[in-house]
Amino acid sequence: MGRQQDTLNGFNAVAPGQTATVDMGTGVRYHQIWINYKNNAARSTIESDIKEVRMKINGRVVRRFSAAELFVINGLNGQEFQNGYLPIFLSEPWRRNAVGEDAGAWGMSNVASFQIEVDIDAGATNPTLSGFAEFDAVQLPLTDIIMWEKQTVPANGSGT
Repeated sequence: MGRQQDTLNGFNAVAPGQTATVDMGTGVRYHQIWINYKNNAARSTIESDIKEVRMKINGRVVRRFSAAELFVINGLNGQEFQNGYLPIFLSEPWRRNAVGEDAGAWGMSNVASFQIEVDIDAGATNPTLSGFAEFDAVQLPLTDIIMWEKQTVPANGSGT
């Protein structure tokens, strides 16, 4: 079955200092989610205005990142910044073959709810959020997904 694209459901509470949310459908397998901020915003604007994005499965946060962190991760994997977009790759187009690429896709057949939360900075001016998802109709359960862990490493300025 081929991949399809469709617009995201509307985001709720898109305003400075708020957490905007969008409920995603659960009857498909997700490959990519592209969140559009202010239609054509520059990278610096997105990084300053989008403080954190949380992806929640059945109410539990399974992936958490800032816009700046997402851009670095995507860049390390050869994905260039595109004005206005926060591209979230679930399947990974940089893998060597289609099987490897699709291995990261998120099946939703055993998921009751999938939600994305976006924290918008209080200083943001006229924020807007929209986007689209790339998915297919393959019915698979959510099993092993690529988790991202954040860790703060103290640097006290002494030693190497």
